[in-house]
Amino acid sequence: MWILADVHAGADPAGDDALIALLDRAIVERRDLLLLGDLFAAWLGDARFHTPLQRQVVALLRKLRAEGARTLFAAGNRDYFVTESQGV
Repeated sequence: MWILADVHAGADPAGDDALIALLDRAIVERRDLLLLGDLFAAWLGDARFHTPLQRQVVALLRKLRAEGARTLFAAGNRDYFVTESQGV
């Protein structure tokens, strides 16, 4: 199981690229992920406000689960509006 915390996706392009690469690798290797708070720099909750990066991260997490890996998520103060129905 890999553990990620305080990623703040959307705050730094280099960090965003690293996150996408890590999620791609997790899919290939079917790695379980424990996501500990502040996955996103901000999450407004309403899907119409989600950024392309947020939609990409959610799609990759859904794909990871479809491959049989577990994803566990604990919301942080920046992403407490995230719900399971939104795909994280």
